[in-house]
Amino acid sequence: MKTIIGSLIFLVSGVGVGAEPLVEGQVHLASGHPAAAAEVLLFDLTDLRRGAIARATTDATGAFALTVPPLRRVPPGGFALDANYPNPFNPSTVIPYHLSASAHVRLEVFNLLGQRLATLVDGERPAGTHAARWDATNAAGQAVGAGVYFYRLSVGAASQTGRMVLIDGQAGEPAAGTSVAPGGAVGEPDAVYGLVVSGEGLIAYVDPAFRVEAGMEPVALVVETLDSAPRAKVVATSIKGDVNADGQVDVSDVLLVTRYSNDASIVMPNNGNIRLGDVNGDGRVNRTDAQLILAYLSNPANSSLGIGLPVEPAPALAKMYWTDSGTGAIQYANLDGSQVETLLIGLDNPLGLALDVAAGKMYWTDSGTDRIHRANLDGSHVEILLSGLDSPLGLALDVSAGKLYWTEVGAGQIQRANLDGSHVEVLVADLENPIGLALDVSAGKMYWTDWGTGRIHRANLDGSQVGVLVADLENPTGLALDVSAGKMYWTEIAQDTHTGRIQRANLNGSQVETLRTNLASHPLGLALDVSAGRLYWTEAAWNRHRIQYANLDGSQAEILVDSSSIGSPFGLALDVAT
Repeated sequence: MKTIIGSLIFLVSGVGVGAEPLVEGQVHLASGHPAAAAEVLLFDLTDLRRGAIARATTDATGAFALTVPPLRRVPPGGFALDANYPNPFNPSTVIPYHLSASAHVRLEVFNLLGQRLATLVDGERPAGTHAARWDATNAAGQAVGAGVYFYRLSVGAASQTGRMVLIDGQAGEPAAGTSVAPGGAVGEPDAVYGLVVSGEGLIAYVDPAFRVEAGMEPVALVVETLDSAPRAKVVATSIKGDVNADGQVDVSDVLLVTRYSNDASIVMPNNGNIRLGDVNGDGRVNRTDAQLILAYLSNPANSSLGIGLPVEPAPALAKMYWTDSGTGAIQYANLDGSQVETLLIGLDNPLGLALDVAAGKMYWTDSGTDRIHRANLDGSHVEILLSGLDSPLGLALDVSAGKLYWTEVGAGQIQRANLDGSHVEVLVADLENPIGLALDVSAGKMYWTDWGTGRIHRANLDGSQVGVLVADLENPTGLALDVSAGKMYWTEIAQDTHTGRIQRANLNGSQVETLRTNLASHPLGLALDVSAGRLYWTEAAWNRHRIQYANLDGSQAEILVDSSSIGSPFGLALDVAT
């Protein structure tokens, strides 16, 4: 795919003091073609809880216009206490407050009896927006019980109070404070906003100091498409909070974390890692983390959350392998998408893939040559195990019994053989288009998807007792099992819209859930890392080829490998042995 650099030009109209300016512009690519459906958002850095305070989506011509509201203001010599968030909470919550001038601040937590439990802030703070974090512990560091608590902000002789609810109280982490220089009213020289531009196929662009004022000159900004920047992962020590991989933690990271909390599909600049934005370690990246990063920026010496400190990379033992039907290759990478390497090239149409990690072997189907192959995990010693098949596709191994199973789309069958290719058996016949295949060896069951009938089936490993588990699907493809949790997962392609989704259900087909929907590409291969609570899948369609992962409930999806490193990925398998 050709590299394209896009440019975004903002035309800002001048207005009189007191009016809300109109920001106009157009998003276009260097080729001159308009970029439709790109989002332009402005954030008030003095109050991130407001989310995007102005947003616009480009039309078919790439044009947009948005009205900019004023920044939050605190009366001269005054202060403001915001509601804590989240509320109710567990195990910690953030309490924001704002100062119009430097002052001595005292922020305390009380129980319903009026007894002071903790003092979060007691000292001089500069003008700006601040935040403190309460971890549901008292002054002695002991966890308090669930219930209603009050917090009081005192500045001089004045004070303000808020109410919060702790659910199932437990100890968390130490509190932190933050400060951001306050912005003035719109039209004043210091009306500074955070700006983020994102959209499908675009790498998120961030301006942490976007000024909006009367009479300003038009501003030209450069944004990159997903394929215009190098995407190879770099294995290096990461920094907690540095989601855009620029080597430092700053307001740009705050804006990206804030935007990600509402749109998990955005792509980090510099191939950054959004997981580094989970600074409080609760498994989520949200506005609470953004506020805590601001806390660090106020006082980098506060290392209680580890923000700005190196994070050792995960051991590079775990790998993901995939077939690439577009380039005729088999590749692998670390589970975070780093260190992509090509193991085999010159294949015809490799599709299904399975690993025998203990024996150091990988197996794959090739529908172009109608064969099944195997090789060492490093790509050496390639063998042809079976030939003369009829479009073999899905593949699964029962290593303990020394058997390999596969689906044949052309013959409408499921077959098996010994791991060396001997003793071929037809287990199930007269199917329409069997695609994905998965085994529950402990229960003696095999599961498969059928593209032609839109069903998921189950049978014994010898092919007996075939049953339908889920029906009325649209082109189900990949399949994977979490036997310990009694769940099966599958990918599906919508017939009319050609978008994709990922679903799961119990192993008996009950309680169907949709985990990911409206995927822009065709989801195909699927694999689970149950111990880490992750699901991985391949996508391939037109100009969108990538490998992604998400939590087992479908949340926090992230692109690991994209079109810059792969062609059309199909089969996927994990080596998560430790």
